[in-house]
Amino acid sequence: MVDAFLSAAHAEFARLQAENRTMRERLRPDGPSVDDLAERLERLTSELTASERRRRDLRAEPAHARAAPPATAPGEFVAIAQQFADSYVGDAAREAGALRNTARGTADRILSEAHLPASTIDSDARAGHHEAIGRLSGDRAAALVEIERLNEQVDVLHDALRVRMTREVPRIPPAPDAGQQP
Repeated sequence: MVDAFLSAAHAEFARLQAENRTMRERLRPDGPSVDDLAERLERLTSELTASERRRRDLRAEPAHARAAPPATAPGEFVAIAQQFADSYVGDAAREAGALRNTARGTADRILSEAHLPASTIDSDARAGHHEAIGRLSGDRAAALVEIERLNEQVDVLHDALRVRMTREVPRIPPAPDAGQQP
């Protein structure tokens, strides 16, 4: 009876493990894996860092140009160069801001996408565990009832054997002594 109970518990545990594997496999093809999402996040972070570095470098260029002694070129050339530099710095700042916003939005979306499957798997596993424990508790209670019934049956049979033995023992002739010959 105990072996049957343990076999049932083992079978239920194996079924739950297979069910968890199936759920994980169903969730995986529909969306990117957590590793893929982490890789994308790392790549976007790297692009953001490079863009910010480029923006800083571009901002530093006009300061270097202003600090340099005036060239022998006419003033009009310097004014055009300054306008070009200011335009270039403004474009770089806008591009960096757009990249930063895109990277943050993508990172937030990736994290959100990763949390949903993880929480679904966790809640499904907890529900399956709760159900299995409930079934195992019921099986255990039934096994204990069966054990108690069998113990009572053993006691009844033991008492019946004792009564029969006390009735039959007086009717058995005594065994001859080992020293006497029949």
